[in-house]
Amino acid sequence: MNRKYIWISGAVAVVLLQAALFGQMAGNPSTSQGWKELTVGVNGTYFHQQLAGQMAFSRRILGKVEWGLARGLDVYLNAGQTQLKLRTHKVIDYKDKYRFAYGGGFNALLNQTAFRKGKIGFWIGAKGLVYPSEGSYYITHEIADNAITRQFDMKYDSREYSFHAGILAPFRALRFYAALYAWGIQRKEEKQEFLLGLDEEALFIGKETATFQSELWTGGLLGLDVVLPQRYVISVEAALFNEENYQIMVGISQTGFQQ
Repeated sequence: MNRKYIWISGAVAVVLLQAALFGQMAGNPSTSQGWKELTVGVNGTYFHQQLAGQMAFSRRILGKVEWGLARGLDVYLNAGQTQLKLRTHKVIDYKDKYRFAYGGGFNALLNQTAFRKGKIGFWIGAKGLVYPSEGSYYITHEIADNAITRQFDMKYDSREYSFHAGILAPFRALRFYAALYAWGIQRKEEKQEFLLGLDEEALFIGKETATFQSELWTGGLLGLDVVLPQRYVISVEAALFNEENYQIMVGISQTGFQQ
């Protein structure tokens, strides 16, 4: 893990949280916070995806800065760390360290006035995330009692995007929400192959580049916001497509500064 990026991400998260300590409700993903209000937060997400016969695992920790651009409409930026791991039929086992990730999105509450009075709210949003990955994996073959190892050096440039539309149900200090959820990814790949023999030098075999474009996965999004004193909110959220494809998020956020 790159210690420089970890220290930077941790320092940013601490500064953001401390900056809003005078801040009330601040749902991490679910609802607009108010016109000209600033919300900051930190969330951790685990992804488990099966794409084109390949299992993809991702862990990420992201800071979030959200601004009430208009009544019922918030825009936000994300920045932090993400880790990628890939596996194919137990042959390829690729795992990278944590690397810098960034993105943004928006949330819109379509009937803000009614929602503030405790009625069901209607909610839409979209977001995107960009992150790189770089590492190697190895495949060993037994040929005439000799072990031949192929080394593959990989570079990935991933761009995720998602859209959601659903309802919010407030109940005292809780906000339940559910939505239809669509998710996709575009990943640019660069692969260099080397042959490792008995000597110490690696023999360069070749280089390939490709772009992987997933279909648009659709499923359900379920979440819960717990509103705490001092305008803190703890959020738990899951996006479910099927038993092999899901995303789980846990976060904390707070609304503070108002212009």
